[in-house]
Amino acid sequence: LTHHRCHDIGVAIDSPRGLVVPVIRNCQELSVMDIAEELSRLRELAQIGELHESDLSNPTFSLSNIGSIGGTVMSPIVL
Repeated sequence: LTHHRCHDIGVAIDSPRGLVVPVIRNCQELSVMDIAEELSRLRELAQIGELHESDLSNPTFSLSNIGSIGGTVMSPIVL
């Protein structure tokens, strides 16, 4: 088990170029509204293909959602 001081959460987002996983930095310091705003900003950048390498690198944890492809059951894997 690795303990990280910063919680940088990668969130899988479907984009015109395929699946991308931008990172919301320092979630431990953000409110729920701040996280929602950052997620919206990253989603917009993904849709127009303007994410930078720094938006996509070094998450401490990643989240995904298969609901957008009609999935209802999955087995989570923690690496």
